[in-house]
Amino acid sequence: MSASQQRQHAKRRGWIPSKLPDWITQETYCAKILPLLGNVTVPTIAQLLSVSEPYAAKVRKGQHVPHPMHWEGLAQLVGVSAPA
Repeated sequence: MSASQQRQHAKRRGWIPSKLPDWITQETYCAKILPLLGNVTVPTIAQLLSVSEPYAAKVRKGQHVPHPMHWEGLAQLVGVSAPA
């Protein structure tokens, strides 16, 4: 677990918030992405986020909001794209 946490901390330190598309906000995550995560398997979410399956299960259930650096990948996973 310690190695996994260290990798996640390193990713967060290297993440550039301005690279997140403007249309992906916490509101977008909660209203459009999260409801569709129930259609995705926990192992798929875990692999995409590089996290444990128990953590991914909490993300899927809405019990934990992942770091914004993951929102774009989750949007792509569930087929949510920029509004026209």
